[in-house]
Amino acid sequence: MEEDAIERIRASWARAAASPEILTGLFYGRLFRIAPETRGLFRVDMAMQGRKLADTLGFVVDNLEDPDRLTPEVRALAERHVGYGAVSADYAAVGEALIWALEQALGPAFEAQTRAAWADAYATLSAAMIAAAEAKGGARTRAPA
Repeated sequence: MEEDAIERIRASWARAAASPEILTGLFYGRLFRIAPETRGLFRVDMAMQGRKLADTLGFVVDNLEDPDRLTPEVRALAERHVGYGAVSADYAAVGEALIWALEQALGPAFEAQTRAAWADAYATLSAAMIAAAEAKGGARTRAPA
């Protein structure tokens, strides 16, 4: 990842992280609208879940330049998500909801290059998570109810 992209992600995250409850509320609201099947994956207090999401995003942003630290954590996160019932197909909706939430939370500050930096970073991380989840035995799609 290029230094300019990392700086754009970090600067935008610093603004979004100032009000993490707004960002995570936007994120989960959007996720459940575009992928209602994911709602059942969250059986915890959503405020606590939002804090976990913000903490995870903060860790990722802080470690974008340190794959030796980031990669094992991303793999472990993916493996835990298999246990929660997440499937590979969920990652696209999560990415869409994340980018949308950042755009809503940051407004004009979330310009095209920053959006592209986040999208590229998410694509890289989600590909690694999908590979780790599938290696753990995770499914590509959810079985019909």
